[in-house]
Amino acid sequence: MSDQAIDSAQPTEAPATQPTPEYRGLRWHRNRVRRLGPLYGLALPGVTGLVAIAALVFGQGRTTAVLALLTGVVAAPGLLVVGAPIADQGAYPLAIAGSVPFWLLLGWVASRRAARHPITAWREFWMEMGLLYVAVGIGAVAGVLIAAVRLGERLL
Repeated sequence: MSDQAIDSAQPTEAPATQPTPEYRGLRWHRNRVRRLGPLYGLALPGVTGLVAIAALVFGQGRTTAVLALLTGVVAAPGLLVVGAPIADQGAYPLAIAGSVPFWLLLGWVASRRAARHPITAWREFWMEMGLLYVAVGIGAVAGVLIAAVRLGERLL
């Protein structure tokens, strides 16, 4: 065979470096979980925060106050940093706003952990996010209970 015949057998166009993900294919779902996971990570604390607000607005008595306190510190762990419920209430909005980047970070971590699986969907994300949410919830409630014991149970 001549050199000219060998050269003409090879393709003249370079292959695309990265094909676009197939719409609603496996890579599309994985990329979607990675991209939107941090925002979806705000859903669980958002719902918990709404429960806390509803308990404060519509509830009466000690039980609803404890429910509002516990759900509030789970939704916004920054409240514990500023010393809620004993500290000045003027710092609460800043503490709640400071909790948003924390939950965005946890949503990002959950999305990356979920995307490690070959087949990634929202189910994997919510499993990872649920574990992180439960861990934060246990830590926040433990912090409130420790503070209650240290303050002589006047907190709860």
